[in-house]
Amino acid sequence: MGRVLFLEAFDAPPPEAAGPSHSPDWREGYAEGILAGQAQAAAREAHLSDEIVQSISDLSFTYAEARTQVLTSLEPLFRSILERLMPELVRHMLLPHILQELMTAAHVDSESPIELTISPQDEPALKRALMGAMPLPLQLATLPGLEAGQVMLAHRGIETALDLEGLITGIEAVLNALFDETARRSRHG
Repeated sequence: MGRVLFLEAFDAPPPEAAGPSHSPDWREGYAEGILAGQAQAAAREAHLSDEIVQSISDLSFTYAEARTQVLTSLEPLFRSILERLMPELVRHMLLPHILQELMTAAHVDSESPIELTISPQDEPALKRALMGAMPLPLQLATLPGLEAGQVMLAHRGIETALDLEGLITGIEAVLNALFDETARRSRHG
């Protein structure tokens, strides 16, 4: 014997079995209730949003106050570190580094040659004088336009002009003027 299988029907119910029909007053009241509920939910949501915004604003203000207070509290610590520890750190760590950089620069600077430009008349005497001197990175050149006693020194783009004859002439002029003035005063009292 087999059993009979009863399956539920999913067909649309007949129109008379759809349920009781509601009156127009009931439908109007139902629609007003739905609208009132939606308005109340929107008002509650807006109120909650305002509270959240205010809470976040309060938190950000509190955070700013706390941050300022922490940074203000850290300032004496940092100042103490800078005043007490930094000189020692500088002395032990930075000064050797600076010294090394200075020595490297001095070595590089001293390896570049000094350009010495002289008059052709001074060349033989200067070459004899430099023969016994310690070796220097020196480039010797003559310039026909220079007079005896004039020298041009150039090193790494910096040039210096020396005029020994002009210096001697200037010293002689100053001394002569001094002696002339002294002699004139002694004559006229």
